[in-house]
Amino acid sequence: MPAKTGFELVSQLHEMELDLGYIFVTAYDEYAIEAIRASAFDYLLKPVDPNILEDAIWRYRDNREHKQLRERIGHLLGTLGIGRKLKFNTRSGFLVVNPDEILCCLADGNYTKILMSSGRLEVISSNLGTVENMLAGADFFRISRSALINFRFLTLVDNRKGTCQLEADTSVELKVARNRLSRLEKLL
Repeated sequence: MPAKTGFELVSQLHEMELDLGYIFVTAYDEYAIEAIRASAFDYLLKPVDPNILEDAIWRYRDNREHKQLRERIGHLLGTLGIGRKLKFNTRSGFLVVNPDEILCCLADGNYTKILMSSGRLEVISSNLGTVENMLAGADFFRISRSALINFRFLTLVDNRKGTCQLEADTSVELKVARNRLSRLEKLL
């Protein structure tokens, strides 16, 4: 790539919040760990065997279709009010929560921090976009690239400061993207 490295491109795409999979193809095996940290779906060394590349692409497609189907089913069940508890994968297992108990969700790279209304903080191994899809149809709103709030706990919006206040057993103030302030007001 003449203008930038593959890792720089992945970083830019990640900043744009595009939910893409990456298959790194390189002649250098020393970048494999860095590719894994960048959430690469696969890592192929040159010269690439066309059959191995085709297999990687098919595995990615199958994985993506399965993920999209799970998200659609979760959205449908949430819309119908069925299965009010959601399962989120963590580093050591999984977390089961009632969406009504979530105060807010905060992006943390490929992870998401979930702040519960009780003040408990959990880290799950899904990005914020995936969490947003799982919570679609509930009382959640994306206030910025890095934060998703539960309307039930919204108590104050400060247009001048560009912040909002959420209150339950714990209290939190979050930045609201300027382009989301008016939309937030309209939704309420």
